[in-house]
Amino acid sequence: MTCCTAKKGFTLIELIVSTSIIFTIFAFAGISLLNIIPDAGLREAMQSFSADARSQQDLAMMGQASLSLPVPYGIHIEPGRYIVFTGTTYTPDDELNYVVELPENIMASTTFPDQSITFLPLTGDVKDYDPLTNQVVFSAPSNHSFVLRINKLGTIYYVNKL
Repeated sequence: MTCCTAKKGFTLIELIVSTSIIFTIFAFAGISLLNIIPDAGLREAMQSFSADARSQQDLAMMGQASLSLPVPYGIHIEPGRYIVFTGTTYTPDDELNYVVELPENIMASTTFPDQSITFLPLTGDVKDYDPLTNQVVFSAPSNHSFVLRINKLGTIYYVNKL
């Protein structure tokens, strides 16, 4: 009597099927990552701007202990950056201005008058609000963009991703 020995290993068909499944999973993951990477700088710019605008509005409503009278606070928008400022209007030479550079190749534009959003003291409302000129657009060279709108009360909301 001869004893049968069990063969160990995988057949060629099993190897082809399992590697095909693995390659398919990696292909779907790669395609998903390709859509995320171009928007990373755009999302960063949008979120940073939103946080700074909310902070400026909070400062306008609460004021600062070092200042005796409440003053307006605002944000001035330029194509590759935005500037956080104190006062009714943006003054380029003011030493208290804080410049925030946008990520590389990210551009900002706005329909607000004078490219500035100013929050009024105590209420935090937007100065000289006009519903037709109330948006900020962040765009990337990949033709992706985010539109932010600000209502009269200073609330920032995301309209859409173009």
